Amino acid sequence: MPQLLSHVRARNHAAGSSNRIHDPEFARSLGFAGGIVPGVDVYAYLTRPAVEAWGVDWLAGGGMDARFVKPVYDGDQLTIAAEAGEGRLDIEARKEDGEVCATGVASLTPAEPPADVDSYLAGPPPAPPPPAAEAAFRARPVLGSLEVVVTEEDAARQLYEVGEPVELYRRQGIVHPGHLLRFADRILLENFSLPPWMHVSSSPRHLGLARVGEPLSVRARLVDLFERKGHRFVRLDVLILGPAGLVARVMPYTAIYQPAF
Repeated sequence: MPQLLSHVRARNHAAGSSNRIHDPEFARSLGFAGGIVPGVDVYAYLTRPAVEAWGVDWLAGGGMDARFVKPVYDGDQLTIAAEAGEGRLDIEARKEDGEVCATGVASLTPAEPPADVDSYLAGPPPAPPPPAAEAAFRARPVLGSLEVVVTEEDAARQLYEVGEPVELYRRQGIVHPGHLLRFADRILLENFSLPPWMHVSSSPRHLGLARVGEPLSVRARLVDLFERKGHRFVRLDVLILGPAGLVARVMPYTAIYQPAF
């Protein structure tokens, strides 16, 4: 397979979100060049070569190990490049100066669903959510679940925000994998009150198709807490279930919940 290339101009549609790392003025006060584009949207860019190569087969039964290694800013012109390997695609998002800002390894390797799906359900998230801290995470190793529906309006907005050119999402009413990963962000945010924070890596696996208009249940469990270079990290195991069963598993989902800055 020849190298797959696509181009996208990154857009930061989260500037007004509760996570101030996306706010341009606040992010610049920390030394960044501007508000950072959410990792879930950068992941959406990375999925394009996988869908181009494998289509619905990847959306229903593939996955990716994605890392967000450098900040992506509003207006960055990115080249998404993919090289075919042994049953895999090695994907990079590069800026115009050649800097690699995100990487992914995509494949059609089937995921292993957990044997105890029901043990992930803990009821609604706490209200109000406690401040994110090691003690708070350990006190709630099974997070409160989310019950959501991706409406046609929700789906169209997400496709617009990531500039998605692939038409099969619209034609077949399939929820974009980047949209599913947004729910991993959301379950963390609805269970814990976070300062400015950063999503740094995820390993989504698809076990079925999530459809627009169908109810989804998002569940998660704590996997690990650790510290590196002053940053405090959390790792979660996130499940997304549809009416017919499990449609996606993000294991692990990793975020800096307390940055060193």
